[in-house]
Amino acid sequence: MRYTPPDTRSNSDLRRDMEQKPSFWNTADRKSLDDVTPEEWDEVSRPARYTQGDIESWDAMHSAMSQEEWNGMCKGTIMKYLWREQHKGGKTDLLKAKAWLDKWISTYDG
Repeated sequence: MRYTPPDTRSNSDLRRDMEQKPSFWNTADRKSLDDVTPEEWDEVSRPARYTQGDIESWDAMHSAMSQEEWNGMCKGTIMKYLWREQHKGGKTDLLKAKAWLDKWISTYDG
């Protein structure tokens, strides 16, 4: 399905789009993430552009936020990657969501 700005869609198109579940709910079509290569995982979980020396950007953000703010940021970021997986990044977006979930779990203080 291709995104069309809402003002150009017909009422029937809007209804149809609202009735469709996001693609990440459809587990029957989902490919396994177990076949990810170490290189693919590194590009997703530790891209060089997000690291300054030994400090990764998400570690810097976490230290600047309360735990509640951090939890919200992690949840929102994961949702973003899952939501756009079908329309933009495919498997890479699923890996990014997984990387954020792994990071959130490792720092979780609920």
